[in-house]
Amino acid sequence: GQHLWVTNSFDGTVTQLQATGCDQSPDPCGQAMGTYRVEQLPLAIAFDGSNIWVANGTSRTLSRLDRQTGEILATVSLPNVPSNLLFANDFLWTANFSANTVTQIGLDGSIVGDHAVAEGPLAMAYDGRSIWIGNQNASLLTRLDPTSGDVLSTVQLDGQVDVNGLAFAGQSLWVALKDKNEVVKIDPSGSVASRVGVGKEPVALIFDGRSLWSANQGDGTLTQIDP
Repeated sequence: GQHLWVTNSFDGTVTQLQATGCDQSPDPCGQAMGTYRVEQLPLAIAFDGSNIWVANGTSRTLSRLDRQTGEILATVSLPNVPSNLLFANDFLWTANFSANTVTQIGLDGSIVGDHAVAEGPLAMAYDGRSIWIGNQNASLLTRLDPTSGDVLSTVQLDGQVDVNGLAFAGQSLWVALKDKNEVVKIDPSGSVASRVGVGKEPVALIFDGRSLWSANQGDGTLTQIDP
């Protein structure tokens, strides 16, 4: 909607920020609208079109929040410690780094399945047909069916993927390889189509509709890529 939500991991809260009026003077963008208590170690946020969901690491829970007031509407217990959260195909999905699984959760809070993937699942992305998991410790991509959670295919990488290191640009998946200082393009067949050298330790990717951007943690730079 009109707000941006941020997890404050060590405070056990989330903050709602104003995300409109950025062309005004004075500029209200980024002003805090409210900070709301959730549970211990909130790590990731997803929006299902109606509610805000927060994955809490220490308590192994999901909190469902009202997107206007920040009120907790429900708390869902998880089978594993969540490391990341994605909303895709009318389900919530948590990547569980220590358990080497991905958990599929219905919007009613039911646990639909806990699906085994490769070692160290962390990054997640959805292309409208498949869910992609970046397994950091295995240097592997896992492609899942977005309804059943079945593994459809895997792609071996030659580097590590951080938590925000996957993004779609056009028809292709892009992967930031943190330890290689590269961003690689994966074509629809699952092979590496091209490689782009970026700054040091790329950890996050985002596509703005025209350009792909890489945030490089090691040297404090952004790299703009023509996809």
